[in-house]
Amino acid sequence: MATLADNVDGKPFNALNDLVVSTKDDIYFTDTQGIYFLRPGRPVKKVVDMKNMNGVILSKDEKTLYANHKDGEYLLAFDVQADGSLKNQRNFGKYKSITIPGHADPKIAEDNGADGIAIDDDGRIYTATNAGVEVFSPKGEYLGAIPIGLWGAEQNRLEKPQNLTFAGPDRKWLYTVGANAIYRVQLLAAGITSRGK
Repeated sequence: MATLADNVDGKPFNALNDLVVSTKDDIYFTDTQGIYFLRPGRPVKKVVDMKNMNGVILSKDEKTLYANHKDGEYLLAFDVQADGSLKNQRNFGKYKSITIPGHADPKIAEDNGADGIAIDDDGRIYTATNAGVEVFSPKGEYLGAIPIGLWGAEQNRLEKPQNLTFAGPDRKWLYTVGANAIYRVQLLAAGITSRGK
């Protein structure tokens, strides 16, 4: 195991959160201070200066980067440039999960819970939030939410997922982690096969 980067411009990272690796081995990753870019053999550079960024994912063609912002109302999108920089920040899809002041669960009272992101082979984006897994079309239209939790007469409760990924031989199982549990749901959609995430 090797350390690829432990600082940016001589300053240590704050709290690393998520990453995505492109088919060219470029890496985008987040911490509480923004989004960073690392190209093999080059120094790390900050490409988005915004607090509380969480999950990141590239579109299938790797021309768009999507990022979850746990303090915002929207899943964000950026255009990926040849040098790895990001331009044209825009609101892509509006979360249905929102902050609910005074909620019994302090996490839901604090923010929308937007965390990990996955993408399927047709370009739909899956975001872990307080509502479960919210799904957006490739155009940013809200398609619905997949509730995550335990069901039945004795175990009827929703859980807040923190991260998610497609896996399995056909990549049609969506796995989520969070709330001290791992859940999986089989979908008709399949995750992309050109890269790990």
